[in-house]
Amino acid sequence: ALGPAGAFAQPAPAGELKIGTLLPMTGPAAQFGPPMAAAVELAAKDINEAGGIMGRRISIAQADEAGDANIASQALDRLLSQNIHTIMGTGSTSVTLSLLDKVVRARASMCSGANTGPQLTAYPHQGYFARTSYSQVLQGPVYAQLAIEDGHRKMAILARGDAFGKGLAEAIEQSFKAAGGEILATIVYDPAQTAFDSEVQRLASLRPDVVAVIGYDERGKIFRSMIERGIGPRNIGVYTTGVLGPDFWKGVNPADPSVLEKVKQGGSLLATPGNDFGARLAAQTPGLRTTQFAPEQYDCLVITALAMTAAKSTDPSVYKSQVAPVTRGEVECTSYRDCVRSLAGGKTIAYVGPTGPTRLSDKGDPTLARFQIYVVDAKGVSQPVRQVQAKAP
Repeated sequence: ALGPAGAFAQPAPAGELKIGTLLPMTGPAAQFGPPMAAAVELAAKDINEAGGIMGRRISIAQADEAGDANIASQALDRLLSQNIHTIMGTGSTSVTLSLLDKVVRARASMCSGANTGPQLTAYPHQGYFARTSYSQVLQGPVYAQLAIEDGHRKMAILARGDAFGKGLAEAIEQSFKAAGGEILATIVYDPAQTAFDSEVQRLASLRPDVVAVIGYDERGKIFRSMIERGIGPRNIGVYTTGVLGPDFWKGVNPADPSVLEKVKQGGSLLATPGNDFGARLAAQTPGLRTTQFAPEQYDCLVITALAMTAAKSTDPSVYKSQVAPVTRGEVECTSYRDCVRSLAGGKTIAYVGPTGPTRLSDKGDPTLARFQIYVVDAKGVSQPVRQVQAKAP
């Protein structure tokens, strides 16, 4: 659960700055761990090639949070015991919430490219936590408006019973109602269960014209049950979170790649216009099944490194005050190298990475969001169809 054997066996060499990753390499969100880890590696490479952080090169110690609070807590202890106080992760709002007290007590910093739960905004993390992933406060209106624009008026929601599922369900509910739609029911399921027929049967009995499914890998079983009961994407509108991988359909019907055709999803853009992040990530780590949350996690490390540079300190209790300011200064810059040059010239910077302009709030939340809407085609591949922008109220 702690990455390669011996990853924590030796102290960091003199002049080296070791950061930790605490990502879902196994567990229900394991599809997101590899792209996020690859993005951290690419960010570290770019930072090192630009001279490091105040001359110190970055090295990475990997740990697996496995989507489990107990495993994640033990992994965090191992990272902290090696004097690693800068953590990239986690992949789950619930897991992060279970760790934040320990992070704050250790005066460590954590930055997630995947946590979307609105609970994190109000959490008293004292500035030791930030995220580049968009809060569900921004995501909910996007899904709701998309459904309204597609002509749907009666929605049912099926959501994981965790902070991620409940938070996004609530955000969609509020936005859909505000736009004139009707929420027939929000059905919450236990993520640990292995069958979802009773929940889907209840969905079918409601006769919705659109269903929002909020979950992880278990969605394959949910979609299969929905299709069997006549509420699949060929019958009604079906929306889901994140971007379904090109082989996701095999978990629904391995004989029919078109089984999920017309399912709509919302995800982050792989890169801002003119940014070659996607191509560079693919070249560095061939064969990634998805790039979901990769741009956000890349930006997490770059923003953290820029905050250290701006504060002239690698102490989280010092540089935490610079995490938000380096995303909303006067001079826009799109790479770590260029941003450092601007800082050296005495300028305030607004870093804009592959995620786009985030302009973090004082609570460490993005206040601007850019979403890519995808639709599954007849070959089971999610194709981009439009972009949507959202701004925090």
